[in-house]
Amino acid sequence: MEVAMPRALKSDKFLIYAPKKSGYWKGKMLIGVNLSHAGEGNELTVQDLLNFLNEKGVDPSAVKIPVTFTTYARA
Repeated sequence: MEVAMPRALKSDKFLIYAPKKSGYWKGKMLIGVNLSHAGEGNELTVQDLLNFLNEKGVDPSAVKIPVTFTTYARA
């Protein structure tokens, strides 16, 4: 998937890095938290990520989660 993503704004909760040129990242997208996000609080949810992926047209099943991923949920 070739995606030309504009620079993330402070209002964007996440960012996508998807270069079109050759190299390790060709054909891949790096999705991460936008550290300069100026939203309410500093916690994001899985729903925030799903909303972002839907907005950008990215299939959630194509997003891989590293085996080192750890977070918490409130009961």
